[in-house]
Amino acid sequence: MNFSKEIVWKIEKEDLPTISTVMDKDREDHVEMSGLFTSFIVNYGKKEGKLFLKRRVVYPMLRLFPNDTNASFRGDVPGTALPTLYLNGSVLQEIPDKVIFNGTLTIVSRVEGREDIRVERTLFSSVDRQVLCERICLSSESAGEDEITSSFEGTREAFAVKGAYDELVAETMVSLSSHRLSAKYAVTVSVLYAGRNRSQKPASYPIDEELQKRLFRLKEYVKPLKLSTGNDILDTFFAFAKIRAGESIFRTKNGDVHSPGGDAYYAAMWCNDQVEYSGPYFAYTGDPVLLGAAETAYSWEYPYMNEKTYERIPSSIIAEGTDIWDGAGDRGDAAMYLYGASKYMLISGRFNPSLWK
Repeated sequence: MNFSKEIVWKIEKEDLPTISTVMDKDREDHVEMSGLFTSFIVNYGKKEGKLFLKRRVVYPMLRLFPNDTNASFRGDVPGTALPTLYLNGSVLQEIPDKVIFNGTLTIVSRVEGREDIRVERTLFSSVDRQVLCERICLSSESAGEDEITSSFEGTREAFAVKGAYDELVAETMVSLSSHRLSAKYAVTVSVLYAGRNRSQKPASYPIDEELQKRLFRLKEYVKPLKLSTGNDILDTFFAFAKIRAGESIFRTKNGDVHSPGGDAYYAAMWCNDQVEYSGPYFAYTGDPVLLGAAETAYSWEYPYMNEKTYERIPSSIIAEGTDIWDGAGDRGDAAMYLYGASKYMLISGRFNPSLWK
């Protein structure tokens, strides 16, 4: 189900001129992955010889008060809400060997003191659920059997806060496929980082199903507008640009809309970013969700256009389309709007009169 482009970091085999000086140093990077209701910012790397992971979860449609640009419910998952894995009663220590990013983040590690056991963690955003996912698969080449346990199974609250409309809750849901690990049987640990209103009932989803949906959607993101330059690095950059543009669409109460993300800006739009840049690109894709996001941006901005007073239009529509931010001043936003909307219609061949009323 994967597409062909991926970025691989071989931690123990880096081809660097100063390899002897960097092998034991801390190394860290981060990546953001998004879905219609979530964004997942994962810091990963190697610290003090062990795997380092930090998970930051964002739920853009769970709104804080005041309901402004930065009002998305979000936070770091604390250690108390993360499952600690045990191998035969001792804490399982992972030493990362390889990190693979292909729209999901996969970390392959060996277990300290047990070269016959491998751990593969795959982290990603759900396509259409308000959950972030971490799938941990343990495999063994041992002739014997080992016991895998977790510090907790079931649901544990990560953090909560009073929101604009309800109390908001982030929680971790953990399940194990088995506690017995052998060469014949792998163990899968499912970890879901879910967000909800306190008044809503918690819901869990099969992590393998969520992963397959994510992989299928990634193929749809990279399918249009192929780039073949002969330079694999440039072609890979282009593929991942399409993924990041396509996944950064959030299902607000006033329509799907593309947002920059970056742990700051969700369920909102800029006149230039969304109207002038992502909208015309989405016109090339033919993807109904991407086309809908472009048209949401045009419909949110259009009511502020005027022909008589020539007042500037807001540079940003925020909070699921319910408010504006106009602090950037007049940057030629009306011209950006007219350029982007015209290009979108010419490329897509779509003209929806209801957007311009």
